[in-house]
Amino acid sequence: KGKVGVSSSSSGSSTNTDLYDFDVDDYFTTINSHYCCQMFRAQYGEYCEMNPLITNEHLLLLVTVLILCEVAKSLIKGYEIKVIPEAGACILVGSFCGLIAHVIPGVDIDDLSFDTELFLCLLLPPIIFDAALTVDKQEFRKRRFPILMFAIMGTLLSSI
Repeated sequence: KGKVGVSSSSSGSSTNTDLYDFDVDDYFTTINSHYCCQMFRAQYGEYCEMNPLITNEHLLLLVTVLILCEVAKSLIKGYEIKVIPEAGACILVGSFCGLIAHVIPGVDIDDLSFDTELFLCLLLPPIIFDAALTVDKQEFRKRRFPILMFAIMGTLLSSI
């Protein structure tokens, strides 16, 4: 916390003593001069405060769904279920949460709509990173021609 100098007079002389002021939040005042922090504050003000999907309730719901996905993945690994992949379990968790939101009265599905920017910036990088770490490299090398064909044809078809 910030230190506040308070002058106290004892026997007519004035001295400065440093007292801690616990009512002052000095997080932004002490680092306010740095350019990077100003950039983050501007980014937050532009995107987070104005976005109706970034509220405490929405973030709590997102974290809850992510935790449920991790629980489902752990159960699949723990019980060695080979019928459904881990990504399929996450799809089932998302479908189940959507079904619950659809059934509960008073919940507007449009409020829980899928934000593509949130997915591309927040969720997709860890998914790709996890897939890159867990891929069977020998199987990937054996099937590199079909993988490349699907990648090239898919890119060409989606660009049309």
